[in-house]
Amino acid sequence: MKIKKLIILAGIFGAIQFLILTSYAMWIYPGGTIHNANLEGYSFWTNYFSDLGRTRLFTGKSNWTCHVLFKTTITICGIGIMLFFSILSSFFEKPFVRFLAKIATFFGMIAGVCYVGLAWMPYDVY
Repeated sequence: MKIKKLIILAGIFGAIQFLILTSYAMWIYPGGTIHNANLEGYSFWTNYFSDLGRTRLFTGKSNWTCHVLFKTTITICGIGIMLFFSILSSFFEKPFVRFLAKIATFFGMIAGVCYVGLAWMPYDVY
């Protein structure tokens, strides 16, 4: 039972740090989009989320701080998602509900792996 609580706390921590650190990364992002390299700062409506993980800005300048912050927060979040989904079905007793939870676990694990993949494969490099 104690391990379940730790996994739940890890999932909650992953979600909270995701919100805080990606907001911070958006705040410190120097700027630029695929369509306007000279745009100042991060624009929620015109930047792609993965622009935060670029190693270089569209102007060619380094984006190292945002890149590392993005990579770290998305990796932690992806691991938290995978941990949470690894215990999800144990919360249910009814066979059909447990079956549905196992299906959700399958897709949740894929989502967690995709988060980690997004973090480690910046689109300006790969």
